[in-house]
Amino acid sequence: MRTLQAGLGIIFVLCLPILLLTSGVRVAINEIRLYEYGFDKYEISLLRPVDRAEMAEIARELIVYFNSEDELIGDRLRQVFPTRREIIHLWEVKRLIQLSYRVQEIALVYTFAYLALGFACLRKAFLPKLAKAVLGGSVTTIVLPLILGGLALFAFNWFWWKFHVISFPGSDYWILDPEKHNLLRMFPQGFWFDATMLVTGGVAVAALMMGGGAGAYLVVRQRRDRPIEGQ
Repeated sequence: MRTLQAGLGIIFVLCLPILLLTSGVRVAINEIRLYEYGFDKYEISLLRPVDRAEMAEIARELIVYFNSEDELIGDRLRQVFPTRREIIHLWEVKRLIQLSYRVQEIALVYTFAYLALGFACLRKAFLPKLAKAVLGGSVTTIVLPLILGGLALFAFNWFWWKFHVISFPGSDYWILDPEKHNLLRMFPQGFWFDATMLVTGGVAVAALMMGGGAGAYLVVRQRRDRPIEGQ
């Protein structure tokens, strides 16, 4: 039984960074303000055949497409991204996003199952075990954004190239020309650098808060249970 509990706890520790990272990605993908921030920062004021005022609507349609079951983009998006390379790459991105969603959902289900089983079997005795697992998962999570954020900060060109090579094996549709493809003009590399730093930073902050809470609980509990001298 102890071996089983330890195994489930280890899986939870590994599951927590996956859950936080995929949740951060999901929030970013669906946050229209992130898109608008990029449009403003990089002064993307003209994108044939739409102007800056319409770009937020295009971004919203992209969000709908990424979250839908439709394999093909709508007519309006096809007008904005008319080339075969853009259409296929959008489909590839959609598949990657959907995969991230499924991984997040699996991690979330396991997290709830671990919590439910732990409290059902151990009741209050599960709290210190959970706190230790959360602390371990938080530390693991903080290390991951530090690595990703460091790579993005000091070698983003390499990081971004490697990400595409790994994420889209055997495909070169992600290689676009800003002179020909609106998709690259609308989302320049600087936008993706900012988005990467935002997601990794947000994940690190969430992990710090969770780990800090778990660590504080363990310290308070240790002090409470420490025998008083002379007794």
